[in-house]
Amino acid sequence: MNYTLVKQEFQPLGATDISSYLAAIESAQPQYVFNAQFGGDLVAFTKQAASYGLFAKTTVTTMYDYSVLQTLGSAAPAGAIGFDRAPYRTFTDSAMQSFVTEFRAKYGDAPSEWAILGYAAVQQWAWGVQHAKSLSGDAVSAALSGAAVPTILGDQQIRSCDHQTELPEYVGTVAAQTGSSKDPARPWNATAFAAPFDQIDYTCAQTQALRKYVAAAVPRNGADRRA
Repeated sequence: MNYTLVKQEFQPLGATDISSYLAAIESAQPQYVFNAQFGGDLVAFTKQAASYGLFAKTTVTTMYDYSVLQTLGSAAPAGAIGFDRAPYRTFTDSAMQSFVTEFRAKYGDAPSEWAILGYAAVQQWAWGVQHAKSLSGDAVSAALSGAAVPTILGDQQIRSCDHQTELPEYVGTVAAQTGSSKDPARPWNATAFAAPFDQIDYTCAQTQALRKYVAAAVPRNGADRRA
């Protein structure tokens, strides 16, 4: 992908007034803005950026997951691009639909990505216990290594080099307000793009190289090994 970086701004965590940063962004006239914030800082950014008119001047891409959209409610910027590891609206299979239905019945709300990922992680652990026939951490780890484990997110591959689940990153757009949603938040439009894991994360070789770099850089036994 070819792009030109025209401006970078780093507002302090927890900043309550970001007008100077927004003005600097606007002056650069970007076509797209990538925002790496999340949680409360992202909520604060969104509200101030909206009052500044930023969403009408450019396309913002950031972590608009369900929790942030729930907090923003009607203030969520329609058309903004969000990314999320497990946006429930993009899954149509029966396992996810059953989970969402049961979650709504118990909690009166749709599940966030954290609820979904947490449940899937427990499913992976339970699968590992069943196949290892043991609660031993080493035995469960060995059973999960390289396995494709069925979860509410589908069969999830756990690669053997670092036991990381090969999850894609979902990218979608914030839906317009319709008044007909079951959710108190304004979630994404139903159609989303799944960015494949092997295109967005480190390969096993890259991971091993980073481990060697960190091992060489981190002091051991109180000795400072920096040059």
